Amino acid sequence: MRKIILLLIISFQLIGCEQQNDFKHESKLPNHLEEAMERLRMAKAEVEQNSPANQRNILSLETDENGFFFIRGKKIEVNKLQEIVIQFVINPTQDSTFAESPKQAIIHLNKDINTSNEIFLTIYNRIKAAYNIIWDKTAIERYGEKYKVLSEKNQKEIRADFPMNFVE
Repeated sequence: MRKIILLLIISFQLIGCEQQNDFKHESKLPNHLEEAMERLRMAKAEVEQNSPANQRNILSLETDENGFFFIRGKKIEVNKLQEIVIQFVINPTQDSTFAESPKQAIIHLNKDINTSNEIFLTIYNRIKAAYNIIWDKTAIERYGEKYKVLSEKNQKEIRADFPMNFVE
């Protein structure tokens, strides 16, 4: 795992060096990535704002050095994280402790400095799996097909309605 991380770091450094040496080439992220980055900047600003109105839309997930998970101070089992995220984002019962809408839902991970990369990846994978379920369910309801087989346009529509706002 460390070798892979090291290779990624070196790759990013090499790419950065190439971009610095190539003054003619201006690198720009594709539009969908620019939009995602902007949503994440806005989500992070909301988390930092920490107002009571915004707290409803933030699912605060914490880890400790022992690998335990907490949501809003309550200890949870990792196998329940996926369902909790789905309920928080969709909020089918209009619960006042869950997100007002999927577009406003923010998953905020506050990890202990001693939290291992393995634990972080476990959390991220559960959150991503929750969103995959949400996207698949929505795709089937709207288009009669799973999310992955939809056109890029239809996938983008679903992601716009159910954006994955994940902030560390």
